[in-house]
Amino acid sequence: ISRLLLESGFQALKSDQIAEKLQLPSKEVKALLTNLVKQGKLHSIAGIFYLHDQTLQKLLDFLKEEFKEKSALDIASLKNFTGLTRKLLIPLLEYLDQKQFTRRSGDKRLKGPMLN
Repeated sequence: ISRLLLESGFQALKSDQIAEKLQLPSKEVKALLTNLVKQGKLHSIAGIFYLHDQTLQKLLDFLKEEFKEKSALDIASLKNFTGLTRKLLIPLLEYLDQKQFTRRSGDKRLKGPMLN
């Protein structure tokens, strides 16, 4: 599961997609996902999508670099970096806000207190 999500990059997957790709029972995959999230290897985005920790770290590194030069980021720059559609990007941005890596201000994102 971990390798599949790492290879998926920013294209976070749902548990049923993971189960299908790995040809494993959905119930077993959900239990494994819960365990991997508790271990900090994966992140649950909106309780629906799963993202590998290394992928999240790449995004946080990007944000740190961007905030060195800019006070706010728009959705377009994050979309360009991740290659995500709004359907996946918005829940990811909300997750970053929830974890205080970013803070929403209108349609922009500001640096959050947890982004060091």
